[in-house]
Amino acid sequence: MAYKEVVGLFQKQADEIYYVHIGDEIIEVTGEHPFWLDGKGWTIVKDLKVGDLLVSSDGTKLAIDKIEKESREATVYNFEVEDFHSYFVSNLGIWVHNCEIPGMGNAGAPKAGGGKSKNNMKYDPDATGEHSTYKSDPQTGEITNWQRWYKSDPRNPNPFTPGERYDGKGAGHFNKQTGQMVETPHVNDPKTPGGGRKPYPWEIPGKL
Repeated sequence: MAYKEVVGLFQKQADEIYYVHIGDEIIEVTGEHPFWLDGKGWTIVKDLKVGDLLVSSDGTKLAIDKIEKESREATVYNFEVEDFHSYFVSNLGIWVHNCEIPGMGNAGAPKAGGGKSKNNMKYDPDATGEHSTYKSDPQTGEITNWQRWYKSDPRNPNPFTPGERYDGKGAGHFNKQTGQMVETPHVNDPKTPGGGRKPYPWEIPGKL
């Protein structure tokens, strides 16, 4: 863990606000914002339940006491933190993610792959920028694999270039650079020497 500088601030209008109560602390947030739950991983606010354990910056587990929802117009904000997509909020230092998680689209809702099949992980031909596509287990709804897509150089006939790929099922990845096998789940990352590495916590998806 490291503390980094906030390098971006974004705002939008919301028509629904959630109030998450932890002891005397109340966090106001939109329904699509992901919180880290102990034992479950990233979970959007709409799916939180009373008794779920949030995690603070020092690793303390904090139970949710109450969740309220109010329909009202409000200006809400999202942060971009240098080198990271997650940060800590409130006086309790609750660990949250910005509103874009690989495999979960821009607002916490999973983004289906384009092309002939929902599960083929091709880039979305309707996308206008960076996005993710995924494969899911039809029985459990679990996202098993996702692929990150980045806008290509204008000279490239393909509009998007593949980036990081998460494999939650399947064979491990042999990293030729390190000479080690990276077991599944793993991420194939073009920026990682040898390509394969273990996933960061915020890269591990949940269920649809």
